[in-house]
Amino acid sequence: MKSDGGTGVHRRQAVLGIVGGFAYAALQPALASTQEPYFPVSGGPIDPNDKDKGGGAREASWSSSIAAQSEPGESLILAGTVYDATGRSPREGVTVYAYHTDDRGFYRKKLWGPPRLRGWTRTNADGRYEFSTIKPGSYPMRSSPAHIHMTVSVPGMAEWWIPELRFSGDPLLTQKEIDLASEQGQFASVRPIESAIGGRRTCVRDIRLPQGW
Repeated sequence: MKSDGGTGVHRRQAVLGIVGGFAYAALQPALASTQEPYFPVSGGPIDPNDKDKGGGAREASWSSSIAAQSEPGESLILAGTVYDATGRSPREGVTVYAYHTDDRGFYRKKLWGPPRLRGWTRTNADGRYEFSTIKPGSYPMRSSPAHIHMTVSVPGMAEWWIPELRFSGDPLLTQKEIDLASEQGQFASVRPIESAIGGRRTCVRDIRLPQGW
């Protein structure tokens, strides 16, 4: 692929984020089931030579940092376990990609480019992943709850969006979202932020992989 200094890749990521949001909204009627819909990221499997996405995934460990300790905002640990489609067996080697806004609700300081706060993990033998980051802020227009975008992928399979993670108690959550989360148990996409040992705030989000993985 001809190099364009990364602009093409960055524009694609920005467009994917927008399209992903619209696609998720379009799928809202399907949320009556106890598992929210997953849908593939356009473009197929992650390219392991893509330094902007696949390269980060290829070198990821089970624990990663999204935000530096100097990043303004409330410190947050996002952690969980990835399970197979049955929801019972942990899966090793799954790449989990996550990105979100800063505490003011912005993804980047410029119009184009990848989200500034983003990271990759690859699940360990127990299926665990962990990100050290901050709690994101809601968009400046306050039209939607604060959230973290996430995808999952395994070698040779398409990358899949999973429902964005939102936080219990957010005043912008709808009653429909709250009710759905109560039905989904450990795989709900609305999760509480809890205090942990040492005072570090932690949000646990377990993930169930799509059928066929």
